Amino acid sequence: MSRDFEKLIKVIETLRSPSGCPWDKKQTHDSLKTLLIEEVYELVSAIEENDTEKIVEELGDIMIHIIFHADIGRKEKSFLLNEILEKATLKLKRRHPHIFSSTKSKLNLDEVNKQWDKIKLEENEDSLSLIKNIPNHLPSLLKSSNLYSRAKKLSLIKKQRIPQTITFELKSKNKISKKEISEKLFDLVSSLKELGLNAEEILREHNNSVIKKITSNKD
Repeated sequence: MSRDFEKLIKVIETLRSPSGCPWDKKQTHDSLKTLLIEEVYELVSAIEENDTEKIVEELGDIMIHIIFHADIGRKEKSFLLNEILEKATLKLKRRHPHIFSSTKSKLNLDEVNKQWDKIKLEENEDSLSLIKNIPNHLPSLLKSSNLYSRAKKLSLIKKQRIPQTITFELKSKNKISKKEISEKLFDLVSSLKELGLNAEEILREHNNSVIKKITSNKD
């Protein structure tokens, strides 16, 4: 491990020591999860802004969280940082046999993706693991996109036929059908997926443009 990495570990261990910071000492895996989600979105924003300084800072914040969780695991005697690193290394090697196995092979991008999905399925005895392992806290549009992609790979859902239009009638609150709206939204997300577009990204970009327009008019 590099000296900088070891320094960061020592700082977090000091903060969570008996003589450390009251806030840091009381944190748990559960109490930190919302903060971690926020840090990931801040990193995404920095990447979209192509702000190198911010990217470095946000990656550092996420690194803090990883080591923080590792220290919680160490104190609870449930896992260590070395286990995280070891499992991550083994996973990457296992999922890239065309690079790390004794029988290396040249694969194109499509073949790599198919191999990755096949290995992921083989790692789980449950054939529905790809569906069950979709994180609950994903934004709904992103979750729909993942659900459609994974279900299609498992032949559990028909490939979305891209319609010319997706319309539904908006009625009063008491008469509107949430089921119809949710079905149409799912059709829209999966249609965009088939076109190689990401509904979450598209909406996030539009939200940012609206915010920029509103704030610039206020200045």
